[in-house]
Amino acid sequence: MKVSFIMPCRNKAPHVAEAVRSVFDQTYTPMELVFSDQGSTDGTTSILERLVNDYNGPNRVRLLNCPEIELRGMPGLNANLNWIDRHIEGDVVITSSADDLNDPYRAEYVVRAFKEFNPSYVCTGVKYTEPDGSDLRFTHFPEIRDRWLGTAECFKYQIHSSGSSAWARDLWEKHGPLKGCEQQDMILPAMALFERGIYYVDKPLHTYINHADVANTGFQGQIRAADDEEERAQLVELNNFMNVKNWTEIFRRIQEQPGWIERMDQLAVAALLEKITACAFSWAQVRETLIMATPQIPPMPMRI
Repeated sequence: MKVSFIMPCRNKAPHVAEAVRSVFDQTYTPMELVFSDQGSTDGTTSILERLVNDYNGPNRVRLLNCPEIELRGMPGLNANLNWIDRHIEGDVVITSSADDLNDPYRAEYVVRAFKEFNPSYVCTGVKYTEPDGSDLRFTHFPEIRDRWLGTAECFKYQIHSSGSSAWARDLWEKHGPLKGCEQQDMILPAMALFERGIYYVDKPLHTYINHADVANTGFQGQIRAADDEEERAQLVELNNFMNVKNWTEIFRRIQEQPGWIERMDQLAVAALLEKITACAFSWAQVRETLIMATPQIPPMPMRI
């Protein structure tokens, strides 16, 4: 089984060195470690070059320069992921953001799950923390233990949506490439539920750090970095749009696959429709807030 541990990067100079070292420190071998810089302008590129050149470990390390730099935000990240996929060898792909950290045993446990259970997707427990290490929280949902995840619970609790993502290459080949505002950690695991399933490893092997950064691909970091309440409300609306976009996209994809709707029990159908409805209601509420403001607050163009 060939393994590719990938890290798409763009303008993460304050955080990327520590993130890269957490990939270098993985106990599993052999695998290829692939870092793809997407036109960084803040010094990220030189940091990556130095770290890759200095690496003296057991794995193959490569630094790619993604030429598709026109798009930003989620469309830009998708362009980078699609570029990376065309240049890797792995049957299994483990991914990490360039501002998060990985436990040294993450790849070892993830690969073990793929070898033992042959799922389409593996996710692990996640630690959530502030940049200073405070407010430490962990992945939580009912019946938390190593196991196969059910469709209804994945939709209801959004268990798979986190920084801890790993997929079988054939899942990407069937359901990729991702386009526009589609989110990898929502679309791929949802599709995996109908392929060979999702296996959950109940160990906090990935650390998601709540950085406040206007350049973040994810809106939570942008919202935290908002200059004022008006900008924050505009960013919350965009985040709600993203949720509605991705959940309705999941529903559309399920409908288009022969027999997939019929495979869903009533709990799964109800959980998916409840998620779509709740996200749409949240979007409508914040949009109403912008409309009723004095003066009225226009929607913010998405950064692409």
